[in-house]
Amino acid sequence: MRKELNLELDAKIHVQIMAPSEKEVELLSKEEKFIAEEVRATKINIFTKGEVKGELVREWNIEGLKFLIGIERAEGA
Repeated sequence: MRKELNLELDAKIHVQIMAPSEKEVELLSKEEKFIAEEVRATKINIFTKGEVKGELVREWNIEGLKFLIGIERAEGA
């Protein structure tokens, strides 16, 4: 997704993840700090209902489950 936005590898981003159920929200929330470090996110929002916003939004199929993930440049990135 970074490549599609022409983001540098170390550019900071904001991430939104719409998970298919509360179970996945709970699992992802437990790993939020790790995920943030890996993707260089300054902010992560994980939820099950609502609208995913960002400069780029994509649906990802992960182990048969559909997640909607949006990213955008963090201010100053």
